[in-house]
Amino acid sequence: MANNTPLLGSMSDAISFIRSPYVNKDNGYPDRQGAKNIGSFNIIDHTLNWVTQAQYGVTPAIANGIIFAAERGPGVAQLDALSEKDGHVLWSWTPPATDMVFLNNIVVCRNLAFVSTDKATYAIDLATHQSVWSYPATGALALSTQGVLYVETQTVNSSSAFESNGHLIAIRLHN
Repeated sequence: MANNTPLLGSMSDAISFIRSPYVNKDNGYPDRQGAKNIGSFNIIDHTLNWVTQAQYGVTPAIANGIIFAAERGPGVAQLDALSEKDGHVLWSWTPPATDMVFLNNIVVCRNLAFVSTDKATYAIDLATHQSVWSYPATGALALSTQGVLYVETQTVNSSSAFESNGHLIAIRLHN
């Protein structure tokens, strides 16, 4: 399930997961377990700016007026770059077909977005919208000011949930 910590945007807005108004017509439940819509809230006027129609399931990131959000559900794995202004999709990246879901969080720096799937961690070039490298470990991501990407690795437990396995991988991004 995605963390519901709001992100503060650059337009006097807060970006957060919200309860989904989109439900399965047959059973009344959200279509994808753990997935939620993202909404933008004006923190000055206390109004709702917009809500995505797509549902997302990992903690998003925001940088330079773009929200990076990953869809998470059975057979759905796509990273969307959303406009902070109105929530429309600017571009998308899809991992290899063997990767079923995104996990944890997204980290963005000046020229790359880092995402973790159930198979690998990827660096997506923000200019070309293509993967420029991958590392065969998956988990929670953090980026240091010294240019080191940390991956707290995870494994699948007996109930098919991902949990930390106590390992931390450090990847130096530049010299």
